[in-house]
Amino acid sequence: MLLSRYALLIVAAIHRAAANVEKVIFTAPDEINIPATPPTLSSLSLDTLTHDALKLRTHVSAAFPETPSDKGAATWVLLDNLTAKQRYEVRVCWSATVCHS
Repeated sequence: MLLSRYALLIVAAIHRAAANVEKVIFTAPDEINIPATPPTLSSLSLDTLTHDALKLRTHVSAAFPETPSDKGAATWVLLDNLTAKQRYEVRVCWSATVCHS
């Protein structure tokens, strides 16, 4: 009985921890050749993830939606040098934020 209570608490804690994680699984498209003439992708100054740099720790501004149809602030990250037709998983995790209106 006591063990099942602890198991329930652990499951509840895991559920809360997973609430601040978004995950996407996708298959990389065929290679796309982007012209080297300006403007280039590097001129966008985006944070980039590659096979050599698998993690990115950065500050993402929190913006709470004003209306139910609003999605809040957008953040862009470039995924570079993917292998065509290979399956990838991207996870975005953030700390909990509370809106005080």
